[in-house]
Amino acid sequence: VYHFRLALALKPDDAETHALRAIDLAPTNPDVAVTLGEVYEKKGVRALAIQKFEELVASPAFVGNKAQLFYRLGVLYEREQRYRDAAESYQKAVSADSLLASAYLHVGAIFATVSSASAGLNAPNPLPSNCDSTSCSDRSASAA
Repeated sequence: VYHFRLALALKPDDAETHALRAIDLAPTNPDVAVTLGEVYEKKGVRALAIQKFEELVASPAFVGNKAQLFYRLGVLYEREQRYRDAAESYQKAVSADSLLASAYLHVGAIFATVSSASAGLNAPNPLPSNCDSTSCSDRSASAA
């Protein structure tokens, strides 16, 4: 793990090569899939990172930390200005781990961003369907 982390930090392209090889060797290992998502995230290829993390959270076989994956998805969505998806992911993270304080902070930041933007509420995908500009209901908690 140390060598992979070092490669990811110093040479993301090499880390991607190794992660793809690991996927070939262990296609059902969720840790390998998370690693590949991390590589894409580090390289700034958000679409591929989102795709990989979405596959993982949708998989009933995934036994890893779904709260962290939902949180990371939220961050990626937020960077892509997909505020509704981001807020929903943060809410799912909190549903999976109610102590994940940073997810609460991000939801608040999204509300502030959308509320302060003049066209925010009219923009596509601004907030979860169970939210308005000040709060969210608990309806989406069962969707996690």
